This record gives sequence, C-alpha cells and structure tokens, in this order.
Amino acid sequence: MASSHQKDINLLLIGKTGNGKSALGNSILRTVLFVSTSSTTSVTTSIAEAHTDFNGRRINVVDGPGVGDTRVDNELATVLVLEAMNEAIRSSPNGYNALLLVVRFGRFSNEDKDTVDFLKKLFGVESVKQNCILVITHGDDFESEESGEGFEEWCAAQQGVFQELLQECHHRAVLFNNKTKDKSTQDRQLKALIEMVDQLDNVYTDEHFSKAIPGRIHLMIEARRPIISFETSFEIQKITEKLERLHFNGNPANRTKNLDEIFMEALELQDLLDAQDAQTGLLENEKTEVKILLNEITSKYTL
Repeated sequence: MASSHQKDINLLLIGKTGNGKSALGNSILRTVLFVSTSSTTSVTTSIAEAHTDFNGRRINVVDGPGVGDTRVDNELATVLVLEAMNEAIRSSPNGYNALLLVVRFGRFSNEDKDTVDFLKKLFGVESVKQNCILVITHGDDFESEESGEGFEEWCAAQQGVFQELLQECHHRAVLFNNKTKDKSTQDRQLKALIEMVDQLDNVYTDEHFSKAIPGRIHLMIEARRPIISFETSFEIQKITEKLERLHFNGNPANRTKNLDEIFMEALELQDLLDAQDAQTGLLENEKTEVKILLNEITSKYTL
C-alpha cells in the first residue's frame, strides 16, 4: 500500500452548482485556474483540467460540470452533464482515485439530496459508498461559529439525510476553507485530503462508468418525460377526435377500415412509448392512457 502512495493522484470534482466545486479545485491547485459560477453567466458544457505537484506527487484535477444548473432547461442540462462526464472519464485513462463530492457547509437541502441521487445514477449506485469523499466547503463559516466543537464532532452531531450521506461514504469527509490565504492552512487541508484519498484505495474506472449506463438512460428519460407526456397527450387527443368524428355511414366495411386505421395509429403510439420507456417504468402513466384509448377503440367495433 505504501508504494501506491507515491503515484499520481487523479481527482474528479462533482456536486451541485454553487457549492464551491471550482473554488475547491483552485484550493487543491493552490492557484486560480478554474472559473466558478459566481464569476460567469455562461453554462459550462465541458470539463476543466489542471494539475499541481505537492509533496513530490502529481495531483491531476478535473472539474466536472455542476449539477442542477437552473440557467438551462432540465433536458439540456442533463445532456450537457452526461456529455461532460463522458469527457471526464475519457480524459483520465487510469481512472480516478476519488470522486470529490462537494457540499456546502451549513445547508443540505432537498436539492442537494436530489443532486446526490442524480450522481448515483450517473456514476453507479455504489459510487458514493466506494469512491466518494465528501468535501465540505465554506470552512470559513464553520470556523466562525462559536460552538467550540471540532469538525468530526460536528459531523457526528448531524442528522437526517446528511447523516445518511456521511454513513454511506463511511464518514470520509474533510473540511475546506477555500478563502484562506494562509499557506499553512492550505497545505494542512490538502494534506488531510490526500491522506483520505490514499486510505480509500478504490479507483473509479471506465469499467465502473460503463456499468452505470442503465442509470444514465434513466436520467435522460426522466429529463425528457415532460416533453414525452405533452406529446403523448397531444397524439391521444388527435386520435380521440378522429374517433368522435367517425359516424356509421351505412357501409360497415368503410367503418371497419377507418377503425382499423385509428387502431393502428394508437398501436404505433404504444410502440413508441415502449421504446422511449426502455423498460425503466418511468412512462407507465402515459402507457396506461394509451391502453385506455386502445380499449375505447376496440369497443367501437361492437357497435
């Protein structure tokens, strides 16, 4: 194990937009190379990469895209994140020694929980347990509190979903003050992070990423569902209107032919939904609506 600690360290920064992810990268690099969301109004569509040397070791840092960026619509945001994470995996052929999950000190909202769930689908359900280190940013806010308790005591006192997250990543958590200019503090917190990375000893590789493909399919369908639901309702309405306009004209053959055409339209819609659902079960409500429509069309044959 000791020899492995002399190797390069590859780190991937992940987390919700606005939690200080890029600032953490700059703290690790000990220089400003990554642009934070507070300094730009543009949406990052790719990763940022940089490296530094510390205590005789090369540290390679990849800043992934922030999750939950409200400046873009949900489907586009999901596509951008997935594309950027694909790029991040390709950029590190030897894998990542740790996924640094960045959380802001003092608040862990439902949005943060949703972000963790999103990342677990993206990287795999075991990724937090096996590969993540929780990095609590805004350590300056922690230091300014007058409780007198240490960081480990603070972690132990947390409850609810944040405590569950701590337990899931086996309490691998470090505190970072990204604002400090004190070199000894910068070196101390970076050293603590590296020690935790070395203890982790689980490399996240392209193989792990490939195994998580079903989760990423799930994310894309979730993101597209509002559009799919709207389009399905629109098509159902069109077919229903055709059905209502169908009157018995005294020629049973024509009526049956028209019903057959309408029935085939509904079947095609059902097949499309099955394909879009990709066996995830996310579109069950929409599929049920089409089944009801098919039953209604079938009942017209007996009139």
